[in-house]
Amino acid sequence: MPFQPQDLLTFMTHSAITALDHPQLGLAAAVLRSGSTISLRALGTSMLPALWPGDLVTIAPVALSAIRPGEIVLCVRNGRFCIHRLTQVGSTSGAADWITCGDAMPAPDPALPAEAILGRVCRIISGARTLVPRQGLPPIARSVGFFVVPICCASWLCGFTL
Repeated sequence: MPFQPQDLLTFMTHSAITALDHPQLGLAAAVLRSGSTISLRALGTSMLPALWPGDLVTIAPVALSAIRPGEIVLCVRNGRFCIHRLTQVGSTSGAADWITCGDAMPAPDPALPAEAILGRVCRIISGARTLVPRQGLPPIARSVGFFVVPICCASWLCGFTL
């Protein structure tokens, strides 16, 4: 019988399974749940300045009890992967009380259930540099993100490069 990622995810809530119906998402989540790491390319600007578009991010599986506020996590949100900083650790009972937020975003994301947290960022390759992510972000760095995101978006919309 062919491999079916959803077979490995039956312990997850229905909403999380629905989000992982896409074969690539389901396979990546299954790899993490099996104890292996995955690498993804950052696409958006919501995590500036910690993550830049094009950075290669390595995600490691982690027990929910080991995740701390301030760490960058991979979660499933609206049928897509989302890499944001965890701002509030919730319960493992299935309640939607885990809160994440992009470093360059003014407001936190809507709450998630524990099952939506898939792993923790353990390495960032940015150009020729390999970085280990910091827990938390200094206020000055967060301020930089608020200024850089509008500039990056404007350059993309207007067709010029920085």
